Amino acid sequence: MTLLFARDPLAQLKRQDVANEVRALMAEPQDGWMNQLVGFARDLLEKLFEPRTLKLFLLAAVALALAMLDPARAVDSDIRLGAVSLSKIITWTFITLGATLTLGAISSGLLELRVQTREGQSTTRHASDQAPILGADVVISLDVGRYHISYGALRFKAPPEDREVNFLRDVRFKEAVPTRTRHLRPGESRQQLYDQMLLAVIEVVNALEQQSDQVKVSGIAVSTPSWTDIKAKALASTIGPFPVNEGLAESLALYLWERHPERIRRAFGSPGAAVDSQQDLMARIFLDTDSRSAARYDLHQRLQSGTTWENYACVIILEGIGAGLILNGEIYYGSHASEGEIGHTTIHLESEYRLTSTPGSSITIDRCACHLPGIHWESVGGTTGLLLLAAAVNNGNFLRLRAAYGGLLSGRDLLNAACLAKMADCPEEIPAEARRLVTEERRNYREYFDAVFKEYARLVTIGVANIANVLDLEHVVIGGPLILDFDRLAFRNEVRGYWNDYVLRGQTVSHSYKSLKQIWQGAALLFWDPAYWRQLTR
Repeated sequence: MTLLFARDPLAQLKRQDVANEVRALMAEPQDGWMNQLVGFARDLLEKLFEPRTLKLFLLAAVALALAMLDPARAVDSDIRLGAVSLSKIITWTFITLGATLTLGAISSGLLELRVQTREGQSTTRHASDQAPILGADVVISLDVGRYHISYGALRFKAPPEDREVNFLRDVRFKEAVPTRTRHLRPGESRQQLYDQMLLAVIEVVNALEQQSDQVKVSGIAVSTPSWTDIKAKALASTIGPFPVNEGLAESLALYLWERHPERIRRAFGSPGAAVDSQQDLMARIFLDTDSRSAARYDLHQRLQSGTTWENYACVIILEGIGAGLILNGEIYYGSHASEGEIGHTTIHLESEYRLTSTPGSSITIDRCACHLPGIHWESVGGTTGLLLLAAAVNNGNFLRLRAAYGGLLSGRDLLNAACLAKMADCPEEIPAEARRLVTEERRNYREYFDAVFKEYARLVTIGVANIANVLDLEHVVIGGPLILDFDRLAFRNEVRGYWNDYVLRGQTVSHSYKSLKQIWQGAALLFWDPAYWRQLTR
């Protein structure tokens, strides 16, 4: 497929064609019309000597020859039809026939030449006519998680147009505005969430305007943990801070336009593509999932370094579990752009799950957040599942630790306590009471955490191996803040210890953290992702 470049990805294809033709004409030398005329005459002569036109010329010559011979004159030149002699009637009949055949031959050549010209134009433009327009100069991007918004802006350098390119491999970018973060408080209202997003966008616009008065923003990319309806630009389901079916792009455009219309018009408008309404701004906002955005960033980095795989997956473990799939060297979206919902893999049909690391212990999960029956992988593999496992392995230890933390215990708290028990590097300060408890019972809690993380590693490995087996992937990359924290406890070794027990074809697994820290950059790259635009325009 041939893909067009455009500074504004929302520009019309017709406008792009006209611009190309204008540039081509401007590039012509002053005597270009003479060259075009000579070329046209040459092509016309070639068409006039085609077999079909030669036959017409031959018939015309015969007719004119007969007119010159005037056979009626030899028979009887005195025969008349009215005031005109038969000889003249026959002569002019052949002249008319000859002239008609001559004009027909010339017309046939011109018609053939026109058809060829149109076919040539179709040959060079057909693929482009059916392709989405890719491209962007500057993109503002936000990764909206449950507890934070990471954001910034990227400035892109387009790949060369004089050769076939792989957009994600050949496009280059640099940070126009480096990573920034806004923290969200649990339970923030919808209004507060949009206020935070609005402030993030305006903050980036301010930073761009300080760099140059001429900066024009091509659009806004937003990634969320939720399954996104790409065409409707809405959240079809959610595990993040927004409600289900939230029209995120429409609402964000409304907030920005109502409060900062002049700033938005100036920052996003460009000659020939003005932003004069909320609808104009909404047309420049695009959504995708955080897992696909992480995979897109990872794919871009690997393509540029030449170390990518054709088929692999990037798995994010947060409150839920998602994946971005790379199949045949590009991001895979599926029939409904809902691929990667691997957290909803059913790993147990009953609501009670018995732990293998602690015989006699079990956890009970009534329903996943999606409300489908059975135990889903993310119900036990996400941060909530980690806490359930910790309570099931030894409820007494769990309750005493929770009390030492003041009655509330998070997955990160659990990991910090485990680092203390195993005398590993602890990144955060632990409350004095929890420190005292774990220090005094270090051996007890070390064995306790070993059992918890052993069970957790097995469940993570089973889910990841299922992806590799079903899709016959070459590799799976695991990441996420939880996994990053786990790595201080040699968690990757636990996963690798189980790995070969569950994979069929010797596929490999690794950990990656950089791509998951740069999800907002992966979202901005959707402006250069042909697979995304095919999904958007299908």
